[in-house]
Amino acid sequence: KLLQANDELTKLQLRLEQKVGDAIKQIRQQDHMIIRQSRQVAMGELMNNVAHHWRQPLAAVGVIVQDIQDAFHADELNEKYLEESVNEAMKQLQQMSKTITDISELFITTKVERSFNVKEEIEKMIQILSQNFKANDINTYLDCEEGCTILGYPHEFAQVVFNILTNAKEIIVQRECKERSIFLKISNENKRCRIIIEDTAGGIDDELIDKIFEPYFSTKENLIGTGLGLYMSKMIIEKNMKGSLSVQNTEKGAAFTIEITTN
Repeated sequence: KLLQANDELTKLQLRLEQKVGDAIKQIRQQDHMIIRQSRQVAMGELMNNVAHHWRQPLAAVGVIVQDIQDAFHADELNEKYLEESVNEAMKQLQQMSKTITDISELFITTKVERSFNVKEEIEKMIQILSQNFKANDINTYLDCEEGCTILGYPHEFAQVVFNILTNAKEIIVQRECKERSIFLKISNENKRCRIIIEDTAGGIDDELIDKIFEPYFSTKENLIGTGLGLYMSKMIIEKNMKGSLSVQNTEKGAAFTIEITTN
């Protein structure tokens, strides 16, 4: 009987190990799928921002080309006029090229841990979103008492900031808020860098706030970026950078707080 019991116990242990192994495999597959879907959503949003950024310089280049043609037909095209026009066109094209460079950096998959300036990465994301924010009458305010330098993955950190800012923009637009502002504050206390991103969209329902970082979570408003974007953001900050990402309601809206140890 003892041998039979040991045999049954061994079989049970093997079945349990198999189930645990299958569960781990399934979780990893789900994580890979979530990462892919999250990147697809982010890429779509980034392309939208490229369109906003390129609209103005493309229009400017079009005007320059038209002016050159008009000057030629009017026999007013001289070397000085042509040189000035070409220089202005090149300036606009360089601006477009910089936009692509800044955005493509967000999709660099090579993970290299290094020290980086938090304020600089945040300013890049504000710049990328600036035309989109302008089109939706959204103002951003950055308050930085002193710079923070942290060790981590700057491109992943930038993705987190982009996700939170994009999410704030979407909910402000969908709720048709009268006050359209996003406040960002960077502070450095006790060797901890704290970044607070607060919107004026009225906050998150108390019933939903504890679920906001769950994968595939979405509100009734079906916000772009909510769910996958915020779930991935929490994974990046807490798993990859050993920090914390939390959210709480304020008088005006929702405030996301990132905390990471400084160098």
